Parts: sequence; structure tokens; C-alpha cells
Amino acid sequence: MLKRLESRQKPSGQKYSIWLCKCDCGNTKECSLNDLRSGDTKSCGCNRPTHKSEDVVGKQYGSLTVIGSKTSKPNDSKRWVCECVCGKIINITSKTLFHSKNPSCGCQISNNLKTAYKNGRKTALIDLQGQTFGDLTVVCRDKVNNGRTMWKCMCSCGKEVSVDGAKLRNGTKTSCGCKRKKPRNGRFVDMTGKKIGKWTVLKRAPDHINKNGSRSVKWICQCECGEIRSLFAGCLKSGGSKSCGCIGKSIGEHDIEQYLQENEIAHSREYAFPDLLSSKNYPLRFDFYIYDKNNPDNFFLLEYQGEQHFYEDDNIQFGYQQRVFTDKQKKEYCKEHNYKFYEITYKDETIPKLKQILVKENMLHDNTVLSIAA
Repeated sequence: MLKRLESRQKPSGQKYSIWLCKCDCGNTKECSLNDLRSGDTKSCGCNRPTHKSEDVVGKQYGSLTVIGSKTSKPNDSKRWVCECVCGKIINITSKTLFHSKNPSCGCQISNNLKTAYKNGRKTALIDLQGQTFGDLTVVCRDKVNNGRTMWKCMCSCGKEVSVDGAKLRNGTKTSCGCKRKKPRNGRFVDMTGKKIGKWTVLKRAPDHINKNGSRSVKWICQCECGEIRSLFAGCLKSGGSKSCGCIGKSIGEHDIEQYLQENEIAHSREYAFPDLLSSKNYPLRFDFYIYDKNNPDNFFLLEYQGEQHFYEDDNIQFGYQQRVFTDKQKKEYCKEHNYKFYEITYKDETIPKLKQILVKENMLHDNTVLSIAA
């Protein structure tokens, strides 16, 4: 580029930059900045192939046979006089004649549309028979599925599949799916032996087959508590799963459950009220519903708040926010209905705190336990 020229304005009022450029051949040309950036303009035109009349006349391009040339206007592209197979004579530009896939006067498109409308279609059918797309070779046309033309294809592995023509043309489908069974170079990550949260990856599990036929990688993992599960690779990489659920929760709840059973204190686990629902209409459950056997009206609700109720992680932000919201919803529900509600957190000494609550509610008589503050 030599220098910037005065900006020009489109009919719409939008302005664009013009630069004076010098070609390798020595000629200068004014070019828009957008054409230079996109690569639409790479030279002054000296690299374009020249088509002489004596070399072109008599040759056939698609359905057109060149019979002569026509003098063009200044600064206009050269035009050619051609005869179509249907007998029609037309004038056509060099770009259309030499760069079109199958140039014609339009009769071929018209015939395809007539056939399409006759078969109940609104667009012309593109014949793919015999063409190869990746590992798929089109054998013949198959049935129409939901308005989409399907083609029977033979894969290089020998399997025959029915594929949407649009997916063949845009490169979405290039095999029967056999290539997915092999790890793609640069994309497959071996996670064997890796430590993610409390999970330790043991070995790869059989791939999960999705509804659309695609595959998702799964791994066999063992939690520190001994639990073994099969997890998706994406869930492990994103931090969506860091344990089997034992983090700060199951140990505390297990101790509470064991103490209540040993002292024969009536209780129910995962207790739910029919009118306490989440934003998705799922019942919200309390960890413990503890009541007096002799006086069922004397009860209280107990929640053990594990570390996950206080621990915020960028990878599982939604889960943390959801727990905060449901915890608040439970507290407001108890306050509205005058239900007694207590919490024991993972920072508390679980059993001493539980004893204090039971003594206060007259469900446990122990003179060695201090009463809990109201």
C-alpha cells in the first residue's frame, strides 16, 4: 500500500476506506480496505488468466458452446456468445462461463425445478449418486425423512448407512461412525491415574452412545470413601463432580442417624411437606424430622449443613447458588408455619450439638449437657 485516499460513501450512506496500492507488475490500483483484508483483491488483475477468442470459440462449457465473442463496454468484463443445448443463444460473462460448475441458459435449472415440483419438492434435487464424501460413497437415493432427502452410502469399512444429503455436502457426515471409535489425534486425553477432587480415575469405561449416535467418553473412578462410579469425561474436566457426595455430608448425617437409633428417638429421614416445592416443582426435603413418641405434636426439623453449603467453586457455581436458595426457602417456610428448625454445620461437634437440641426439646434427659441458647 502506498497511501490512503479519501474515503468514499456507499449509496446507503456508509463510508469505507480506499488505499492506493502498487502491484508486483508495477501497476497501481485503488482498493478498499475490506477487499484487502478479506483477500478478495490480491493483484491489479495481471494474474487473471486471459482467454483468447481463437482458443475459446468452438469449445463446450457445461451445456454451452462458444460461437463467438462480443465487444464489451469500457471497464466491463468480456462477454461471450454461446449456444445452449436447447438451441437458445445467449451472451454470458467470462466469470459465469469459465467458473460455473455447469453453465447453461437456465433450461437445466428449469427442468430440475419442474421435476422437483412434480415430486412434491420446492427445490431442485442435487444428484449425489456416485460421489464420494470422506469415507462415504453414495450408492443411490434413499427415502425422504422429514422432508430431507436421504442417500444410501457405502462406508470404507463396508457398512451401509442412510445419510442426509445436506450433511454430505457440508462435510458434517464423512463416515458411518467407525472413525469415532478411534481416538482423534490431539483430542483424546488419557485421564488414567489422575486425581480430581476426591475421585481417582482407575480406567476407561465403555463409551456412552447418545441418541444421535455420537459417543461420549466415560471413566471408572473411585472416591476416597471407597465408592466406585462411572463418570463422563466432561464432568470430570469441568469440575462438575468432585466426589460421590460424601464431602462434608454423609459422615455427619450418618453419626446423627446412628445416635438417634441408639437412643430410640423417633425420627424420619428426608422428610418433605407437600406444599414446599422448588422452582422446578420438586419437593424440598429436610434431613431429619424428629418427634416425641408420646406427643407427636412436639417435633422439630433438623438440617445437617455440610461443607458444600458453604464452599463456592467456580466450576460448580450453579450448584452452590441453588443450595443457598433452597436453604433460605426452607428456613422461611419453617418461620411462616411456626415450625421449630435447627441446623448443625460441619464446623460443629455433631453429637454434643445434637444432645443440646434434644435436651431443649425435652426428648433427651441428660444433666451433663448444657442447654442450647434460644
